[in-house]
Amino acid sequence: MMKWLLILIFIAIIMLLLIPVEFNIFFLFDNGKSSIRVSITYLFGLLKTEIKPFDNKKKDKYKKVNEDIKQERKVKELKKITEYKELINYIIRKIRVKKFKWETKIGLSDSYYLSILYGFTWWFKSLIIGYFLSKKEIKDLNINLFPLYNTNEFSSQINCIINVRMVYIINIWIKLYEGGEKIDRSSYRRLNENYNE
Repeated sequence: MMKWLLILIFIAIIMLLLIPVEFNIFFLFDNGKSSIRVSITYLFGLLKTEIKPFDNKKKDKYKKVNEDIKQERKVKELKKITEYKELINYIIRKIRVKKFKWETKIGLSDSYYLSILYGFTWWFKSLIIGYFLSKKEIKDLNINLFPLYNTNEFSSQINCIINVRMVYIINIWIKLYEGGEKIDRSSYRRLNENYNE
């Protein structure tokens, strides 16, 4: 009896690891203000949660933080991104993009400059989408750009739905933790040696 129970538990764990977690990411930038909302769904909708990383209340709470400290944190984050390049490539390989919608509205009072900005924005979007399409297949892709005349306005929103299996999320977490340890305890020279081993 115990043997079959252990087998069932093992099968259940394997199934839980293989079931994908769905992330529905919504980002909005509107005339200088930005917001992001992430909805997470697991076990075919049985488990749901929503997070708002840049909630306005949290922004107000940290407004008094020294600007120099903020700048220092940004520099450290950029350094970590470069160190985690291999991890980022791993994440790109493992995620499955179900939907990507990017809608932008730009407006200028001068039609001449609006036409220039319109062309530049399309070029910029094409570069980004081209890069992602070279890495991943996107099932539902929708890119829009709307010019607004006789008004100064800029807004852009992104709605992205991605799936990634729980086993890969755990693996990403482990890689992230190990990478953080290497950065904290060793120099960049030693870090490169670790990667080359």
